[in-house]
Parts: sequence; structure tokens; C-alpha cells
Amino acid sequence: MQKIEDAVSGVLEAMRQRGLGDYSIRCMNWSVYRPIVNWHYKHDTEFCSYELLESLCEHQRARHEGGEISRKFYRSFVTASFRIHSYVTTGEVDFSIVKDARRYRPNESYHELTEAILRSTDLTDGHKKRLSIPIRHFFCFIQERNKSSTQICDRDFIDFINEAAKTNKNNMTVVMAYRSRAGR
Repeated sequence: MQKIEDAVSGVLEAMRQRGLGDYSIRCMNWSVYRPIVNWHYKHDTEFCSYELLESLCEHQRARHEGGEISRKFYRSFVTASFRIHSYVTTGEVDFSIVKDARRYRPNESYHELTEAILRSTDLTDGHKKRLSIPIRHFFCFIQERNKSSTQICDRDFIDFINEAAKTNKNNMTVVMAYRSRAGR
């Protein structure tokens, strides 16, 4: 059995090694990981318990459904629990869990196309991840139009940019999509 404090320290160190800054790690620790440790102590154990991780996630889900916390904050507990569980089980942190972007998961063929596009670039992993967001959004947009990748035309890009501008408050998707299309 591993102590919850040690498991959290291991996860945070893995995040640091992946390039997350000290300030971000402190914020994550304070807002998500420390409450996980405290939840264990509140239930009279210092050892990592999968049942307690699940019960905390259920508690946070209920808070979200009650309007007390945002979905993003609730999902951060789900992600943290997943990472702690993988660390305790394997000794390594599994970073494969992604944000819950239900609207922006294209079908398998568009997903493969997105991966091929990203592999063809010489971007670093961090930049590829950031570029994958507008690409996935675009392919979901095309998918909604029931078009295949061979049927995409310039009008689709323009329509996507217009649609993204309506729904994206800071217009980052629009800017990134435009720059990607324009080759900048």
C-alpha cells in the first residue's frame, strides 16, 4: 500500500518532468491534489484508496450537478484520480486521459487524418497538442455536414471560421484555424 501523500508527490513530479511550471503545479496541488489527500485523512487513512478516490469523484459530480462547481473543476478531480491510480498501480503516471471534449471528438477516419496532419509537421509535442484542438473542431464541423475529407472545399473553411467566431469568446480557434489554413 502506498501513502496518498507519496502518490500525489509522484504525480506532481511527473507533471513537472513533462514541463508543467512550478506555479501551475502549486495551483493544481492546492485546488485538486491537496483536497484528495485531505479526503483520505477525513476518512481516517493515510494510504491511497481507490474507493475513496471514486467517492470523492462522486461527491464532486454531485456538487457539479447541484451547480456548486463547474464541470471543468469536477473533471479535474476525475483526471487527478486517474493519474494517482495509474501511478500507484504501475509506478508511472498515465497522461492519456484527456479533457472531456464531448463535442470535439471526430469519427475514427477524421481522427486518423488529424493524427497524420500532426505527424507531418515538425512541431514539438506541446505545439502539436495545441494545434490538434482547432483541427479536431474543424473535422467535427465537417462531420456534421456529412462530408468526406475529399469533399472539403474553401467554403467549408470560411464557414467554419464564421461558426467558430460565434461560439468562441476569445476567438483563439478562429485565429489558429486561419493561421493553419494560411500557412503562417
